[in-house]
Order: sequence, then structure tokens, then C-alpha cells
Amino acid sequence: AARIAALGPLLRKRFEIAASVMAIFEKQGLEPARRYAASHGGYQLDEKIIVAIKQIRDLETRLLAERRALSKRSGDWLLGFAILGIPFSLLVLGLVQRYLVLENAERRRSEAAARASAVSFETLSARSESLSQYTGMLQTCTDSEELLSLSGPLLSRMVPGLAGTLYLTRASRDHAEIAAQWGQH
Repeated sequence: AARIAALGPLLRKRFEIAASVMAIFEKQGLEPARRYAASHGGYQLDEKIIVAIKQIRDLETRLLAERRALSKRSGDWLLGFAILGIPFSLLVLGLVQRYLVLENAERRRSEAAARASAVSFETLSARSESLSQYTGMLQTCTDSEELLSLSGPLLSRMVPGLAGTLYLTRASRDHAEIAAQWGQH
């Protein structure tokens, strides 16, 4: 901007000389107009104007080259980040997917363990309830025959798939007799 501002007075002075040369040319002819232009620095002023314009042009060319280089460098960085960003993004997505797969597998294992625990709890609860009922029925039995006839069927329902035998021992405890059986022996 300073160079262009400095060019302004040179151009104004040159226009003044050119106007005077034209006036002299119209009144006195070509030779007096040339002498006036040479004596009042018209040709030297032309050289100064040409040098100033060349300096401005060279400065602008250099600035444009610097801007071009800076733009190219910025574009190269941007392209580099884009090229690196794609694999990095894919890596992050892969890690997240792996984490989700592992988390899902762990959740499935936990659900299976919870279901197994629930089934085991239900089984134990049902057996506890059956045992409680069996205990209550045993307490209401009035003799050993009633107790034995009740025990076989109830125990086979409480522990399905297992066989068993109840023995009665004599008072001397030297002999035991089969009193009831259930399941296959």
C-alpha cells in the first residue's frame, strides 16, 4: 500500500508534464515538446514510474507465491490428517465393536447363569415346600403303617429318578427289615 501511495505523486507529476508537452506540441511543434519533456525530467520520471511498478509487481508476485506455498502446505496437512483419520476411525470403530461383542458375550453368560440359578432356586424351593408338606404329613400320622405308606410315594415325587428303601429296625437293633421302597432298584 505504501508503494502504491508513493506512485501517486509520480503519476500526477507525469500527467502534468504530459499535459504541458501536449500544449507545447500543439502550439510550437514536436521539437520544442521533446526538449520540454527532457528538460523537466519527463523521461527520468517515466523510468522511476516503470521501476516503481516493477517493484510493486515483483512484491505482489512474491506474496502470491508465498500464499500459494502456504495454501499447498495447508492442503497437504489437511490431506494427511484425512488419510490418517480414516484408518484411525476404523481402528476405533473396530475396538468399540470388539468391546461390544465381549460385553454382549459376558451379558449372555450372566443371563445363562442367572437362569440356571433361578431354575436351581425354583427346584430347591419346590423341594423345600414338598419337604415341609412331608414333615407336616408325618406329624399327622398315627402309626408306622400310615407313615410308611405315605413316605414311598412322597419321596419318589420329591426326588424323581432316584430309588430308595426305608428299613425298620427291631428294638434290639440287630436286624432291619424293608418297610417301603420306591423307584427302580
